[in-house]
Amino acid sequence: MFLTDHALARRLEGIQSQVAAEYAQIHSQLFPKSGATFETIAGGTAVFAGHRSPMTQAVGIGMNWSDDDDAVTHLENFYRRQNSSVSIEVCPHIDRSLINEFATRGYKLIEQTNTLARPLSQRDWNITPFNGVLVRRAKLNEFDQLTRTIARGFIPEGEIEQLMLDVFTTFFNQPTVVAFLAEVDGQLAGGGVVAIVDRVASLFSTSVIKKFRGRGAHSALIQARLNFGIEKGCNFALVSAIPGSVSHLNLERQDFRIVYTRSKLFREF
Repeated sequence: MFLTDHALARRLEGIQSQVAAEYAQIHSQLFPKSGATFETIAGGTAVFAGHRSPMTQAVGIGMNWSDDDDAVTHLENFYRRQNSSVSIEVCPHIDRSLINEFATRGYKLIEQTNTLARPLSQRDWNITPFNGVLVRRAKLNEFDQLTRTIARGFIPEGEIEQLMLDVFTTFFNQPTVVAFLAEVDGQLAGGGVVAIVDRVASLFSTSVIKKFRGRGAHSALIQARLNFGIEKGCNFALVSAIPGSVSHLNLERQDFRIVYTRSKLFREF
């Protein structure tokens, strides 16, 4: 049992802000032409990683805010310098006056995601078998294939843009991030990553190729990364999911619970 209060929200948003800042740093090193950069604003992180990148957004803004902080102006100035629109994932625990500021400036709600969490301890170690499914840490020489596999899990049909592949390449090179792959009957079927920061295991970018779904690979990927978090001394796990999705249901089956719902806001200059 845990309290879903402001203190917990601030901790979880802080973790995601750190991971976002690290992403921008590594992406700028790997892909200098992207112009990737970041700025810390009111307890959160604004990231620019390219005009079409899904990682170009702000997280955690407003978790450290006071009446003296003109956080929204600082946020908008950062993105104006990049000639970019603004996308921001807003935690409901920020100050109400800051929410009103977004409203008066014409931000639009474009998406909602649930932030789910669960405590971790040694007694939570789980080795439930999934028939024909093997999950393990990915090796360096497997990263290229795993990048394409995870991307294909998110984009079942059509061409996968290099932009998406570059996102996962950056994840795999972040020092706090560890990649896992799932094999079904000996074939690479999916993967996911986990960032270990301040005793929190943050799970993200989990996908399974369409033809392998329904075999337990997604649940096995969750379980393996929770076990890894326990190994590393984590006392909490964190993940985001679209409400009502299969991913969301699989997370609840593994004792995650909703902590809060984030709103993605967007403004075009």
